[in-house]
Amino acid sequence: MMKLETNDQYLSKSLTVTPIREDRIYLRPSKMSMKNVIITICFVIIMYAFRQNMIIDINVQRATPQATTTSANDNEHGSRDTNSTNINVNTTLSSATSVSKRMEGNPPPPEKGNLALLLCNEMYCLAAANLIASIRADGGYMDDIAVVIGESANYTKDSLKRDIIQEGGGQDEAMANVDIWSAEELFDMLHLNITSKYLRETPPMASCQANNTASKHRAYYLKSLIFHPVFTNWSRLIYMDGCMTIHSPHINEIFSLPEAERHILVSPDPWYWGRKGIGAKFVSCPDQNATNLVKNLVGIDDMTKVRYFASGVIMYDTSIVREYGASPAATLMEILSLYQKLGKLFYGDQEILSIYWMYMRDQFQVFPLAMLGSNRVPYEFVKRIPGDPHIITAGHKTRKICTKRATNSKTTR
Repeated sequence: MMKLETNDQYLSKSLTVTPIREDRIYLRPSKMSMKNVIITICFVIIMYAFRQNMIIDINVQRATPQATTTSANDNEHGSRDTNSTNINVNTTLSSATSVSKRMEGNPPPPEKGNLALLLCNEMYCLAAANLIASIRADGGYMDDIAVVIGESANYTKDSLKRDIIQEGGGQDEAMANVDIWSAEELFDMLHLNITSKYLRETPPMASCQANNTASKHRAYYLKSLIFHPVFTNWSRLIYMDGCMTIHSPHINEIFSLPEAERHILVSPDPWYWGRKGIGAKFVSCPDQNATNLVKNLVGIDDMTKVRYFASGVIMYDTSIVREYGASPAATLMEILSLYQKLGKLFYGDQEILSIYWMYMRDQFQVFPLAMLGSNRVPYEFVKRIPGDPHIITAGHKTRKICTKRATNSKTTR
């Protein structure tokens, strides 16, 4: 520092200010060559820049431990408040917003085209592997496929890869254009901090959900990951439950539906849509705080009038994730945060996803009953009659690998 001051003093003594007109001055060297003046000025500039850099580094080093200590000592950080009804996705989901800001900003438009996405755990991964073979052979779809797996001690990504190869004819080519992510890998990509790390954990179940196993509850929660920012690398995405049936080689036509522009495409739940509404899907011991939260979010007190969709097949334009909020992670963070609030009110995921996309985001459309230019039906939750022009239907009773599930026995068709 003393050297810098000495040079400042020397420079001031070595330069004189000589007026040449009333509105302008210039510096003229006195008893110094112009070369020495330039060298001196450069030296002063370099020393000044070095000093400023040192000050910034010191300030950063001082500030960082203080910020870390503040977060670490805040007992409220990382806690999950499942009773509060004062929620507004755009304001009070602050932890979701803060984490999403840690992700990169909105990326450029995706370079990849379409993606078929599946999700499974140990119970349904064999069905998912079988569906991949059907998507190729029956659906005529050769583009990218991805699977998100909830791993267990007995079933891992390697287990799924073996099943995909076996179901695909026993050749490694069955894995062509197929990616596998574990749920934990996707959570790791979010870089959850101390205020939001609880989002990795399964939301609490209601006391009367004893017949709903923890693994099933976890599987429903993990369906939120179909809106993970990693999938914004593709332009459009279609998600299918493992027990869907492919009937015709026209899956690619579904991706081109104009209704999907900046929307999510779904089908109404065939069990209660238009009859009992979302209130019929409450657990038998509904939490009053969570119930009030639903009423607040949808703006309707009569739960029989609140509609919801089925989540077995979902297609969306990834721009609704990529271009929303502070970063592409914002959508997923909001859904996870909402699920933590409402997870003990419903047995499954589709009611929560419906509240988010239908009422909070207002970006949903129903799959068209028929596609323009053809008589084909993209998807319907029905038992298909031979000859019907469906591309995809629910396969709980039509695929042998899925017959152990009889959940469509209550459907209206």
